[in-house]
Amino acid sequence: MSTGSTKLDKKPFDLLAWGYWFIYILIIPVAIYIINKPGSEIKIPLSKHNIPPYYVLTSNDVYMRQVDISEAPSDAVRDIRSLIGHYTLTALVADKPFPLQILPYPQPLFSMQYWCSMLKQLKMKLLLFLLFLEII
Repeated sequence: MSTGSTKLDKKPFDLLAWGYWFIYILIIPVAIYIINKPGSEIKIPLSKHNIPPYYVLTSNDVYMRQVDISEAPSDAVRDIRSLIGHYTLTALVADKPFPLQILPYPQPLFSMQYWCSMLKQLKMKLLLFLLFLEII
């Protein structure tokens, strides 16, 4: 008779099985990250309120907000400095991006600056004419 106790054989270390478990444990957090990953975002200027056509934009009419690239139209203005002091060609809705239909504010044709420059030119022409008459 044997007084022996039955000893269970120890399984050898299985590196392949541990490799599979490691891959599954790694895949789950990566998949969760990919699902919850924030999309690519850009900052673009949006209108604060409804804006009528031919309206000169000021800093009170525009604000910057980060939006997803898919929400931003390809023809949207990206820089707030290119809007302020310019006027719109069409009516704009609040919280929407500005289209590229924004033009610089035209200076009045007959402003004081215009008249001063015209008088200086006229004065120079008159002086040259008088000088020419003296020479002849």
